[in-house]
Amino acid sequence: EASLMPAVPITLLCFGIAGGSFSYAGLYSSHADLSEKYAGLVNGISTTFGALAGVCSNAYAGNVLASTGSWVQAIFLPSVMCYFVGWAVYTSTYD
Repeated sequence: EASLMPAVPITLLCFGIAGGSFSYAGLYSSHADLSEKYAGLVNGISTTFGALAGVCSNAYAGNVLASTGSWVQAIFLPSVMCYFVGWAVYTSTYD
């Protein structure tokens, strides 16, 4: 029964990542919905912040993994928290 325990977080992470793919359906159309004139600028700014997040998250995960030796603390828990905070912000601010 203990061998089944790693399957739970892996399954949850897979569902979270798969569910996140639904956001791509409205990603670029939302920029045009906000302002057709500035859609390119808004897209560039959001892409820049997304790239910076990717760089910073790799450095963070590497430092946490080096200091704790735990993949759970370095990768899994921050991923779950990011998805949870994103969900909470989206559901609380969506019209």
